[in-house]
Amino acid sequence: MIEKASELLEKFIKAESEKLQGIKMPHMPTLGSAYEEVTKQGIDNEFTIPKFLKLRVVSGFISTGDEMLPQQVDCMLVYGDGNRYGLTEQYVYSIDKVLCIFEVKKNLRKADFIDAIQHLGSIRTKFAEHFEHRLIHESYKPDIRIAAKEFSKITGKTAPKKYSDIHDLSKSDAILFYVLVQESLAPITIIHGYEGYKTEQGLRTTFVDIIEERIQEEGDGLGIPSIPALVTSNQFCLIKSNSVPFSVIKDKNEWVAICSTRYNPAKMILEIIWSKISRGCSR
Repeated sequence: MIEKASELLEKFIKAESEKLQGIKMPHMPTLGSAYEEVTKQGIDNEFTIPKFLKLRVVSGFISTGDEMLPQQVDCMLVYGDGNRYGLTEQYVYSIDKVLCIFEVKKNLRKADFIDAIQHLGSIRTKFAEHFEHRLIHESYKPDIRIAAKEFSKITGKTAPKKYSDIHDLSKSDAILFYVLVQESLAPITIIHGYEGYKTEQGLRTTFVDIIEERIQEEGDGLGIPSIPALVTSNQFCLIKSNSVPFSVIKDKNEWVAICSTRYNPAKMILEIIWSKISRGCSR
């Protein structure tokens, strides 16, 4: 008996993936599109997201202000109205109306992993620039309640009452608070790999290698905002501890930014999506 939505999503993804595996498709873009469609339809099912919420799952592009970002998005969960690109099934949505962004990989290898991180990271960078523009030019007052709660949980200190109080914090606390605000407001980013790593350790090791190679080549690593909220590969996941909804603290005041699990990726996807939805569609 199926009792949970996560079981339905897991079975849907498994069944549709097995159908694709039974067809020999040498044309890689078509194969990739087929897996993107499985993810889109899986997330768009009634058992995943109730239709009365009036959310949509689309492919297309994201805009910030008057700028349309060049990165094409495989799958994004959005609300409100977007602009359809001509007669295609691609849509352009303002970043303020995007809740979740998926980068879909049929087989998540290291090169694909790096590409997906860079792709999603560049979108998050644009969100940060858009955030700063609104602060300076639109008298924007971001909702910091979630970030403030997490800040106090991690540090044991009283959190700022409003965003502008960030200037009264020490440098390290200000960086942490800024990251937590960004994490609570920005679209959630997910790398959804159907196949790839055979062990949890393999996925973890590759992620660490990517960071270390970045430091060697460019002199710095990956900022927390550039790291996806979730990475799945086979039955293994990397999860960002950003309070959406997971939060991990080790010992006293030691924030564990990234952790891993081998428990039901479909459930992890739903936990993150539903957590984002429950916090409302207003930034």
